[in-house]
Amino acid sequence: MQYPILFYCHFPDKLLARGREHWIKRVYRVPFDWIEEVTTGLSDAIVVNSLFTRGVFKDAFPRIEKAPDVIYPCVDINPAIEPIPENNLLIEYLKYLSLNIVADHRPRKIILSINRFERKKNIALAIESFASLSDQIRKSQSALLVIAGGHDPHNVENIAYSTELSKLSSSLNLTHITLSPPFSTAPTQSLDVLFLHNIPGWLKSHLLSTSILLVYSPTNEHFGIVPLEAQLHSTPVLATPTGGPLETIEDNLTGFLRPGEQWTSVLESVLLKGVNTEMGIRGRERVMAEFSKEAMAGRLEIECVDVVERTSGVGQGRWLLKWDLWVGWGVVGVLLVMIALQLSR
Repeated sequence: MQYPILFYCHFPDKLLARGREHWIKRVYRVPFDWIEEVTTGLSDAIVVNSLFTRGVFKDAFPRIEKAPDVIYPCVDINPAIEPIPENNLLIEYLKYLSLNIVADHRPRKIILSINRFERKKNIALAIESFASLSDQIRKSQSALLVIAGGHDPHNVENIAYSTELSKLSSSLNLTHITLSPPFSTAPTQSLDVLFLHNIPGWLKSHLLSTSILLVYSPTNEHFGIVPLEAQLHSTPVLATPTGGPLETIEDNLTGFLRPGEQWTSVLESVLLKGVNTEMGIRGRERVMAEFSKEAMAGRLEIECVDVVERTSGVGQGRWLLKWDLWVGWGVVGVLLVMIALQLSR
């Protein structure tokens, strides 16, 4: 029995694999890109994670005529509460990041960035925008920029980019420190930028709930979960007007959509004037209504029912009718043999 297939595309693999420079890898990708398009087109229904991805999907796979529907990813609106560890310097560290310890008799105002330490995340934008604030504003408002995210100590790009960001902070006269698990060092109160590698869940939740603003620096992000997590904690988001944030952030209602050159002015306004509490409330309500597990499950159920009704529960004939798929695999086999012979010389 051939059942109908519903394919959920987060982003075309052929685009994620771009930028390879070696000729062998470029040649290697050609048949696989072809096969990806053919096999994806064999699905009885296709959905994508955002309107942005749908546009990218159409450009990447021109042979696929069916227009994908959109089912947004979700966040857990009732996450389990992770206990805070005791008898550890993390406790002092937590107190520092919260508003319990003050510097110059002013509570720290935390501006938060959460991303993996990868160049495509454009974290430098957050640092440069923060550095462009006047020293007077940063000091009078006790501003602290926290850069947190995943960092694999064995990943070359993670290591290199983390070093680049540290050097960038130094060149911009921003005092900084980098902490990694088990966070056995407590930062000083005079700090401008705090880099955190691989933060635990409880600390991430605490940062999201105590920061005055989340800055989301990637451009053309496929979707982006972190802005939803911030809004779930009633924290407004500043992002570039590209990609997924165009759909997850309502400009001037739940956050700010601004090009990079305007980020500093937004940071200045938020530090000096604060943000309307209604912005955080609206953001949380919208996430709970539009991006919960229940909302995603409801949309997915509609798609499943639709594809079953359209196909009468029987998927289209796929393999024997699609001769070009077999040609593609044949080309792959020939290429692998050629590459093996080239490498054996």
